[in-house]
Amino acid sequence: MLINWMGFQAPHFLADPILASIMVFLFKIWVSFPFMMLMSSAALSSVDPTVYEASTVDGANKFQQFWSITLPLIRPSTYISWVLMVIFCVNDFPTIYLLTNGGPVSATTSLVVLAYTEVFLNNQVGSGVAVAFLMTTVLVIVSVVLYRVIRKSSVAE
Repeated sequence: MLINWMGFQAPHFLADPILASIMVFLFKIWVSFPFMMLMSSAALSSVDPTVYEASTVDGANKFQQFWSITLPLIRPSTYISWVLMVIFCVNDFPTIYLLTNGGPVSATTSLVVLAYTEVFLNNQVGSGVAVAFLMTTVLVIVSVVLYRVIRKSSVAE
């Protein structure tokens, strides 16, 4: 309404391929933000305050405390949050399907929407299951790599 009041034509955010991709991206950030803030808050609250006190006595400034204490101690929780967010984003069917139905011009079609379309709309069960299997394989590989990074960083501390 504000754009119309100013004399401009209102953009069709979900009808233009570029704007639709941007809108889905922004919506996903908006939906994911509370989860990531909750995970970050939990990770930060798990850091023992006596470690900061000891580093202050040793002469560390705030940046050194953040870089040498906070980041290493919250690293495992951060990696777990990344794994979960990758899985949530790759498997996010409702956001894309309800906002754009995979369009316009397939600009917002993700693998999970493609698998659904192949199986239930095009009756191509083989290709839909192949897409879902490929997606699952990639998620398992990403999870294993990040798990090894978590394990390596935990052992090094």
